[in-house]
Amino acid sequence: MRWGGHWLEPAGLTLPKLEIPDAVWKIYPDLSHAHDWDAAIAATSFVPDDVVAELCDAMGLVGTPEHCADRIAEMTKLGVRNLYLMAFQTFVGPEAERDAFRDVVFPRLRSAGLR
Repeated sequence: MRWGGHWLEPAGLTLPKLEIPDAVWKIYPDLSHAHDWDAAIAATSFVPDDVVAELCDAMGLVGTPEHCADRIAEMTKLGVRNLYLMAFQTFVGPEAERDAFRDVVFPRLRSAGLR
């Protein structure tokens, strides 16, 4: 099974060779929607922290609301016009993210002249 590769290349990332443990495939129903977050975290602990940080920085919008607003402003200058937002815990409502965007991110973008 091919994992990674093609979606990392445009971001200039290459993953080190990683052996994916069987525990990853046993997470129900999958890693993004794990019923047992502790098990999901344990199953993915084989990925080094520096690789996780690099992936988050290159492929995600991860950080404080202020950091996220600044990253969105940078992306807007590069031509990005749409974002897909996915909260960390996909099985609960994204209230914290909604509040952060309403209270911090959107006002910061407006003050920078963006909409």
